[in-house]
Amino acid sequence: MRLLVVIEDKTADWIKKGEILSGYFNPSSAFQSITVLGLTEDKANEQVIKALCNPATSRFIGANINRRTFAMTTAGLRYNRIANKLKGLMNDKITELPHVIRAYGDGLGAVVGSVIANEFRLPFAVSLHTTSDPKTQSPHLGFKDRIWRFLLTNPVQYSLRRADAIMAAYTPIPEYLPPDIASKIKIIPNAVGIKKRPPPPVEKKGPLQAIWVSRQISGRDPRPAISALSHLQNVRLTLVGTGPLHQEAQRIASHPNIKGRARFIPAVKNKDLCDMLPQYDVMLVNSKFREMPKSVMEASLSGLSIIVNQNPACETKEYSRLPVI
Repeated sequence: MRLLVVIEDKTADWIKKGEILSGYFNPSSAFQSITVLGLTEDKANEQVIKALCNPATSRFIGANINRRTFAMTTAGLRYNRIANKLKGLMNDKITELPHVIRAYGDGLGAVVGSVIANEFRLPFAVSLHTTSDPKTQSPHLGFKDRIWRFLLTNPVQYSLRRADAIMAAYTPIPEYLPPDIASKIKIIPNAVGIKKRPPPPVEKKGPLQAIWVSRQISGRDPRPAISALSHLQNVRLTLVGTGPLHQEAQRIASHPNIKGRARFIPAVKNKDLCDMLPQYDVMLVNSKFREMPKSVMEASLSGLSIIVNQNPACETKEYSRLPVI
């Protein structure tokens, strides 16, 4: 079978975060051929696309859409205008029709997937990986991103209503969608890199080893966790990831009461991260989003306890099923 994957994210961003999971686009190796349609201006790495589609043969098509130009030429991202705009792309670059289309995200990917499915009368599914709660999401988006998402609201909802299937990575996602769309959703947790659960951890000697895995942004702020080290002399903290708060986090970590007990790793490949996790005792989470990150599931499957902030993160139903402190 042939699959067309539609993504709005840049694969380069996934590489920076180490989020390349072999076979991610090809669950259970169900497809023999996968074409990845990247919507943004992205020079995809051929080996990365091959790994994501493994073991299928793979091909990448870059649409190189410029947001500002695309919004202007589609009269503010109207669905019918988008459909007309994409006809040239579909005729020129989709040379072999897929059997099914899968779009990722509640953005332009869902709309483009819907347009292509409608044009060629193909089954179409959408995977949702973010909770669209405006109270928690908007403050952490830039002005241009907020405008973009606002313009996409109606075409995205129209596309989701037309979808044959909608998969959500965690339970809060349907709560922020219209009831008729939410009723179609199936909760299917994200794929994880833990293939086999490690043996139960043995009691370790020495300092408690904690790990933080996330972008260092205002919505996932590592600073309280680092500051807490000044009161917890028997704790060592490893932080995986970077972001706008990275320099400030390093500054706090240089305090005399903390210095030498916070280690920073910019990025780790998913496989290597999964191999690292059993070395730790606990994962720390401080999130302003209702979500269930893949890294948290991988940590739990590796035997780590999870320390998570009370609100809003722990309101996510999945946390009640984890060893949360």
